[in-house]
Amino acid sequence: MTTNYDIRCLEYVFATDPNLLCPICHSPLVDPVQTTCLHTFCSECVATSLERSPTCPVDRKPLEKSQITPAPIMITNLVNDLIIVCPNADKGCQSTCPRYLIDGHLKHICEHVLVKCVGCEELVMRKDAGECLHKEVECDDCTAVVRKLDMEVNNNIPNLFYTSNT
Repeated sequence: MTTNYDIRCLEYVFATDPNLLCPICHSPLVDPVQTTCLHTFCSECVATSLERSPTCPVDRKPLEKSQITPAPIMITNLVNDLIIVCPNADKGCQSTCPRYLIDGHLKHICEHVLVKCVGCEELVMRKDAGECLHKEVECDDCTAVVRKLDMEVNNNIPNLFYTSNT
């Protein structure tokens, strides 16, 4: 099953409180951590920043990795409760959910996630995985042999060859 997404690229339904945004990446906090000078960042963002400069990215006070601790659980809960749009919205999913539920949605619910076809192992959307749509069938209208998946497309092609009775 293909459920890869970048948590920093999620679309949020409502504007995010600026206090829940990382001052480095300007996105809602991911795995929030806090410094001894009480600034909060995404753990990955502040780690990358410290590789470049051993100072707090906000106040420029000296800062070492040992001075960084997990942010209060309340901060983590607040960002994880933010309502997001399914990453498969561009494929047709209209679901929204709290950020902490997105993994379960993609793994078990989203009909627009790519999964292996039951008959041939090709990737198809979960909503189309009930039967193999890749097997060849004969078109009822033109007797052409097409994949079942292509049948709808084949049926919508106008017949350019016709016979006239005159």
